[in-house]
Amino acid sequence: MSEGGWIVLHKKVLDTSFYKDTYAFYLAIHILLKATWRESVFLSRNSEVILHRGQYLGGYKRLAKELHWGKTKVRRNLGKLIEAKFVSHYFNNLYSIITVTNYNYYQNPNLECPSQTPEGVPIEHSVSLTDPLECRPQTPSSAAGGPHYNKVKQTKEYNILSSHQNLWDAYPKKLGKKEALRHLKSSVKTEEDVEKCFSALKNYKNSKSYGQGYVQYGSTWFNNWQDWINDPDPGEDPAITKMKESLK
Repeated sequence: MSEGGWIVLHKKVLDTSFYKDTYAFYLAIHILLKATWRESVFLSRNSEVILHRGQYLGGYKRLAKELHWGKTKVRRNLGKLIEAKFVSHYFNNLYSIITVTNYNYYQNPNLECPSQTPEGVPIEHSVSLTDPLECRPQTPSSAAGGPHYNKVKQTKEYNILSSHQNLWDAYPKKLGKKEALRHLKSSVKTEEDVEKCFSALKNYKNSKSYGQGYVQYGSTWFNNWQDWINDPDPGEDPAITKMKESLK
C-alpha cells in the first residue's frame, strides 16, 4: 500500500460536511491514500483477507498509530466520515475494514456513474462526495475463495446490525454503548429506520442545546432518538422540555 501513484480529489469534497473540519478532512485524505488501489491479499491473525479497491485494512488502533492520535480522536472523526457517508466501517473478531464509498468511480473519472450496486462487501446506504440521487454506491463484487467478508452474501438483518455500529460511531459522546445498541436493536429494524435515525442525529447536532455543549450520553439519546426525527425546535432539547413539564 506504500507504492507510488496518485489519487483523485473530486471538487465535490468542498460540499461535504467535514471539509472545514481539519482533523476529519485529514483523516479522509489519509484513508484515501492508504486504501488499496487494486485487489490485494493481506494476513490478519493468520487469516488471509482479500481487499478490493478502495478498502483499508485496519481500525481505530492502526489509524491511531499511523496518525499519532489517540483512539478517542480517531473514533470521533471516523464517526464524522461515516455520518457524511464518505466511508463505511465493517469489523469482526478477526479484522477491521474501512471502505471508501464510490472509490472506483471517483478514482477513475472515465467511468460512468454506476446504476446498480453489485453484491458483496456491506456498505450502508452510503454515497461519497455526491448527492444520493446522482450516484449510488459502487461496491466491489465478491471474490471467489475469499474470506467471510467477501464471499458470504450479507443479509438485510446483517446490514442493519452493521448500521447500528455505524450510528454509534457517528455519535459524539461514547458513554453507554451496551445500552445504546440495545435501544437501537429494538427501535431500528429497517433501512428506513436507519435513515430516520441518521436524520435525527443530524437534527440533534444542529440544535442549540448541542451547540452549547449539552450532549446526552449515547445510551440516553438512542433511547429517545425518535424525538429528533421531525427536527423539533432547536432552541431546546426535548429532554429538557420533558423535565420542565414534569416539574410543573
